[in-house]
This record gives sequence, structure tokens and C-alpha cells, in this order.
Amino acid sequence: MSGTNEFIAEVTRAANEVQTLGPNDARRFILRSVSTIREMRQLVGIPSNGSYDTVFDLLKIATSAGQQPPSDLARALLMAADMMRTLHMVIDSRDAISLTGICQSR
Repeated sequence: MSGTNEFIAEVTRAANEVQTLGPNDARRFILRSVSTIREMRQLVGIPSNGSYDTVFDLLKIATSAGQQPPSDLARALLMAADMMRTLHMVIDSRDAISLTGICQSR
């Protein structure tokens, strides 16, 4: 997983230097982050249930990266890096997250 650590560092660096980053580069970083987050969630066992997800916010910012102020791009990049860092810690600890169904009583 050292490649993941390197990518997290790249995303964090890009967020800190967002003024020198073009919108296309920011978009690529965010989209690659979203892909990585989804893969890591699957590895951990977090299901995608279609409800609201912070990843949607990242995708929204990525699709309009050219119209976003640098501060919003930096915030999105840092959010993505934080999500990947957290998932990476879970994966490294070898802990599995299990979700149980919620039963409704009538």
C-alpha cells in the first residue's frame, strides 16, 4: 500500500499548491481520489447504498473544476486525502467493518 501513501501525499501537496494547479489537473486528482476511495471502501467492506455520500460532493467539484475558486479545490483535495488516509489506516490495521441490517418492527 505504499503507492496509496504516495498518492495521498501527492493529493495533499496539490491542495497546498492549488494556485499553481490547473483545473484539469485538479479534476484528475479528485477523480482518481474518488476511484481510490471507492476501491478502498470495497476492500474494507463498506457497501455503496446509493444514499448521500461525501464522494458526491467531490464529483460535483471535479465536474466544475474550471469554475471553482482555488479554496474550494483545495478543500476538496484535502477532503479526499483525509478519506483515503482514514481508509488506509483501517486497511492497514486489518480490521473489518461489518454492517448489520436494521430491523423494523411493525
